[in-house]
Amino acid sequence: MTTNDSTNTINSANPSNNTKAEISATTESSASCVNSASSVNSVSSTNSTSNANSASSPSLDVIILTKNEAKNIQDCLKSFEGSFRAIVIDDDSQDETVALAKALGAEVYYRLLDSFAAQRNFALTKSQADWVFFLDADERFTPELIKSVKSFISQNQVQGQAQAQGQDQVQAQGQTQGQDQVQAQGQAQGQA
Repeated sequence: MTTNDSTNTINSANPSNNTKAEISATTESSASCVNSASSVNSVSSTNSTSNANSASSPSLDVIILTKNEAKNIQDCLKSFEGSFRAIVIDDDSQDETVALAKALGAEVYYRLLDSFAAQRNFALTKSQADWVFFLDADERFTPELIKSVKSFISQNQVQGQAQAQGQDQVQAQGQTQGQDQVQAQGQAQGQA
């Protein structure tokens, strides 16, 4: 198999605290990947109400949009098997894509493609994970990429917890200062 290196970028935008993070890693992409635009994959935070103080480790779903990908789907799914949950959004494949994906434990949903953005947005509604990684069926996770993604997510969770604790302290200080000002104003009005 001939391979090409492709860059995968992980983006996190946490709406609760407006933080952003980014990491780049290299994956092994099959030779049949001819669309260079498809070589950039993104991971984003999906749960705007996720608890930054949660003691459990964050979860990640790998989302794969498919249409007649029987020749690629098995190798793709096997490349991260046991590391992340797989979600396949299938656009009416006429080959064995769906059966192969299900046999490897992927959650499969059906949706006719009307636009790429709409397909991705539909996929996001099927994930309950803290993070998602969009992967093309002709791309593969390497062991190094799996380690990098897991490390990034763990580090981001620790940073998120620290930021949440810092925000709690700032809010508490602001409330105390506000109460002190109100009390001082009340006392001054009472003396006048």
